[in-house]
Amino acid sequence: LQFLYFIGEGRERGVVGYPAMSRWNNQVKCLLFNQDCSCLAVGTEKGYKIYITDPVRKCYEKKIEGGVRAVSMLYRTSLLAIVGAGASHSPRQLHLFNTHDDQNICDISFQDTVLSVKLNKKRLVVILEKCIHIFDLTKMAPLHIIDTESNPKGLGALSMNDEGSVVAYPKSVSPGSGDVTVVDAMTAKSIHVIRAHKTLLAALTISNCGTKLATASHKGTVIRVFSISHGKPEAPLLYALRRGSSPATVYSLSFNDPASLLVCTSNKSTIHIWRCDSGSTEGSGGDGPGTMGDTMRNMYQAERSWAQFQSPAANTSNVVALSKDSKRVFVATMDGHLYIHSLDLSTGECKREAEYVLAGND
Repeated sequence: LQFLYFIGEGRERGVVGYPAMSRWNNQVKCLLFNQDCSCLAVGTEKGYKIYITDPVRKCYEKKIEGGVRAVSMLYRTSLLAIVGAGASHSPRQLHLFNTHDDQNICDISFQDTVLSVKLNKKRLVVILEKCIHIFDLTKMAPLHIIDTESNPKGLGALSMNDEGSVVAYPKSVSPGSGDVTVVDAMTAKSIHVIRAHKTLLAALTISNCGTKLATASHKGTVIRVFSISHGKPEAPLLYALRRGSSPATVYSLSFNDPASLLVCTSNKSTIHIWRCDSGSTEGSGGDGPGTMGDTMRNMYQAERSWAQFQSPAANTSNVVALSKDSKRVFVATMDGHLYIHSLDLSTGECKREAEYVLAGND
């Protein structure tokens, strides 16, 4: 990757404000923070934009006919992985693009629609509905194809560690269950099969260092965190975290960089943050394996959130991330807004700091 540059260096093309000025109408189709939350990639029906998050400003945009359904960054480098949404840019084709030179690097075609793309410094992971493709990013060589069950949301996660990185994806042990398979990103060998939830998964994420996995089911009442480790057959439950007693649609889960905090957004107005750096909690949590009595008992054993705050982001699907210093919470929404909340690491107090418009009409 020696040819890559850091995005935003001498390439800034406008400053985002409130309201932000945009050159074209932008209905958001996808959102993704990069690996260290220093940038936000926004795919729209007209193309895509890259924003730097500190301070918030637009540093790159490109118009693509038919729009973009997925865009992923490699940290803050000029490498982007882009999947189109129209006839001119097929959703079955992945484009690797260098923003510094405005040049296409290569195109990779697949037999089905690309649902999501994950990158670290050594691996490119492409998730289709019924399989996952793993590539050596340094050589752009195909390595493995993993057959999966139907995964229409393209759920999956890739850790960021250079050595021993892992891929996690849903694969039910029994029909309708929310189980997760974890494989070695280098060899595609299975590391763990985790019985995470009784119902299908709604969200999952892996810590950057690849040692913790967080999952949420369609029920959305309890978030569960498991320990991931090479060479050990079991992935013990570390935490059962109570989001609430009523069902919810979990939109996004994200660890901070050291995996000491986990943040969750849902279709409820409250955003929850838990500490994940203390001793593990007991009990399997609300919708894990067990009898109905176990479910009710463990529901009240699950750990309540350390910090929580209200956000208008609940009105629409969104993605969430914590800043590198963990002192800010970023929530980007599919209606084209970015909300920034300050987080006091001593008290857990959260306050809305700023709101930006990422998409809209001129």
